[in-house]
Amino acid sequence: MSISVSTAEQEAITLCALTDLIDAMVSPSLFHVVGDSPHANIAFHTAEHGQLFNILLQDFLAVPDKRLVGHDLAGPEALDSICQRLHFEIDGSASNMKVAVESLGDWLADEPTIEVWLPSIDFGGILTLSRHSQIRICGNLSKHYLLRQSHQARKMRTILRRAGCEVEEEDALRALKDFYERFHNDIFMYHASTIAELLNNVQWGIYEYLLPTYRQAMVRGDPGTGRYSYTRPAEFGSDFAFTLYWDLMNWVRGGRIVEKFTVTRHLKKEY
Repeated sequence: MSISVSTAEQEAITLCALTDLIDAMVSPSLFHVVGDSPHANIAFHTAEHGQLFNILLQDFLAVPDKRLVGHDLAGPEALDSICQRLHFEIDGSASNMKVAVESLGDWLADEPTIEVWLPSIDFGGILTLSRHSQIRICGNLSKHYLLRQSHQARKMRTILRRAGCEVEEEDALRALKDFYERFHNDIFMYHASTIAELLNNVQWGIYEYLLPTYRQAMVRGDPGTGRYSYTRPAEFGSDFAFTLYWDLMNWVRGGRIVEKFTVTRHLKKEY
C-alpha cells in the first residue's frame, strides 16, 4: 500500500502523528512538573514511566513508513522540513515553532564526550556520540529483551572501536547492560527534564502555528446542537489526509494540557 498525497497533506499527516506522539511523552500520566520556572524539573511517577518516555522518544527519532506519509524523515527532520514550507502559516504564526524545532534539533545533534566504565568488559575511557544516538540505543534497550539486542550490540562495537577498543560482538552484547546503566539510568534521567521542556516548546509552537488556521477552518452548526465541521483545504484530495487534518484541528480545539515551563540551569550543564 502506498498513499499519494500533496505536500500540504504530508504536513497535516506528519503533524497529526507527531503531536499525538509528543502528547504521549509530555503527559501528566508519565511525570509531574516540580517547582516553578525558571527553576523547574520533572519527576517521573516510577522508573517504568521513565523507560516508557525513552521508548516513545526513540520512536519519535525513528524513520516513519514512507508509504503512509510520502517521506522518510524522522520526527525532528520532518518538523524542520515543515518549517521550510509552512502550508498553514497565517501572519507569522510559525515563528515560535521554528525556534523550538531548531532548538530541539541542535540539542539532539550535540556530541558530548562521556567518561564511562564498562566493568563487564573491563573498559574505562571516553565515548563520544550524539545525544540522538544515545537516546535511540537506550530506547531500544528499554523496549526489547536481551535476545533481540544483536543490532544494538553491533552499534556498541562501532562505538567502542571509535574509542580504540576492539571487541567481539559477544563482548559488546555483555557491555550493553553497563552502557544502559550509564546512558539511561544516569545521563538520560539527568536530561529528561530538558527534553520534556524542548518537546513541550515544540508542541506549543505547533499549536500557535495552527491556531489561526483552526479559527478560519471551523464551521459551527446550528446553536445548541454542538455540531461543527472544518472546511476542506483545496489541496486535500485524500480522505485519509483530510481525516488526519480534521483530527489535527480537533487537537488545536482541545487546547494545551501542559503549560510552558523552564527547567533549572543546573540540569543543563552536564553531558
